[in-house]
Amino acid sequence: MALHFIFLIHRSLQVIDLSNNAITGTFPSAISGLPRLRKLWLLSTSIGGTLTSDVGHLTNLVHFSLAGNIFKSTMPSELGLLTGLTRLQLTQNAFSGTIITELGLLKKLEVLSLSDNKLTGTIGSFFGQLPSLKFLHLADNQLQGSIPSEVGFASNMVELFLENNQLTSTIPVELSLGLPKLVELDLENNNLEGVIPEWNFATTAVTVNLNGNSLLQGVIPDSQCRNIVFNCTGMLCGCACECHPSIFGDEIDAEGSTNSSSSPVAESSSSVATSGNNGLFDF
Repeated sequence: MALHFIFLIHRSLQVIDLSNNAITGTFPSAISGLPRLRKLWLLSTSIGGTLTSDVGHLTNLVHFSLAGNIFKSTMPSELGLLTGLTRLQLTQNAFSGTIITELGLLKKLEVLSLSDNKLTGTIGSFFGQLPSLKFLHLADNQLQGSIPSEVGFASNMVELFLENNQLTSTIPVELSLGLPKLVELDLENNNLEGVIPEWNFATTAVTVNLNGNSLLQGVIPDSQCRNIVFNCTGMLCGCACECHPSIFGDEIDAEGSTNSSSSPVAESSSSVATSGNNGLFDF
């Protein structure tokens, strides 16, 4: 029996989970005709093509996951009509275009995972206006521009993954002051620059990954050595890393003072091991 026919005769369905099946073709249009549907999981199938505007009819959806498929379209603006969503996962597809601003209408959203796509453009300031947002995963795309300071207003944020993009400019001080529940911040492999902010961690379990940002400057204080993962260079050092001549012609010791003589001997000048993405919501 064809899937579309099953959906047509079972219009009272509230949960659909077809994950990890060898389903091919495009997004089943008949699903959009299920007015009571609350949870839709189509993870790791071979569904692809275009995610059409019909998805906007699923106004009772709470969980929506298409992770690990082969969608190649832009994100439809009609996703902004799904105002009851708490979890939206589009990870590991080939979605292109920009991150739609209509996501800023999803005030109940707790998990947004768009990692490992082909998204371009900038990170919208609207993310700071999502009061319930806890997990924001935008890694492994082609995002450019600065990290909006407004992201630091998402006071319930637990994980912020922005690694492996093309982000530039400085790290907003709001990320170090305005995220009291933060556990992991991954900014690895971008083009960030400037002096790192003074981190004010509310939890001792937090990890900040700054690896792969060669233009960052400053000294990591010893008190934060267990929290911050970074490349040891003359511009960004501390935590017993050997400091090489800085762009100012002086050398910075692990205590943050400049010294025109030799730098302190450290255990190693190699990079600290990169912290891994735990993949909690990325499939």
